[in-house]
Amino acid sequence: MSRLRYEYTHNTNNYKRDISAYHVRLNAISKYDNDMATVVYIPTYDTDNTFYMSKTKIGIDHFSADADSFSSNAADTLSMMLKERYWLERLQESTATSDTYLKAEGMIESLKKQILDLAELTKSTVQDYIDTSSNGYVSIAEPVEAPKTQYILGLTLGLLFFCITYVGEAMRQLGHDMSKRKDKKK
Repeated sequence: MSRLRYEYTHNTNNYKRDISAYHVRLNAISKYDNDMATVVYIPTYDTDNTFYMSKTKIGIDHFSADADSFSSNAADTLSMMLKERYWLERLQESTATSDTYLKAEGMIESLKKQILDLAELTKSTVQDYIDTSSNGYVSIAEPVEAPKTQYILGLTLGLLFFCITYVGEAMRQLGHDMSKRKDKKK
């Protein structure tokens, strides 16, 4: 939970920085004189020594591109912050002890190992099938290792997130059910 709080604080600071930079760029754009900011042409000769007028970027173009970039970054960061805040609120509602969280983390690590082992077993099984059924007529080349590793990592992290959510909800329900039982006994 402390890691999630750290991420939320870090993203909050990034969001404030990006929004401030966005507003600074908008303010700079608003100060440009409209007549000066429309189009700038520079007299130029090309490689054949032919004269022409070249349109060039001016400061307002750079401010505009920067503002767009900062706005996009701020929107992405805000989306992450909303998700993190949601999970922080859910975790704060939880009545689970730190031992329960440690046990859940151990279970998650075990699941991660099992998933990686299963991925390796699947790869081996497919290769055995190809070797026995193709009789040397079909050859399948694997893509570079990095995308496959990223896919497995993404799948693992997705499953990990699901398991954390599931275990957290189960623990919350268990705590809720136990408090009802205590109330009934009284």
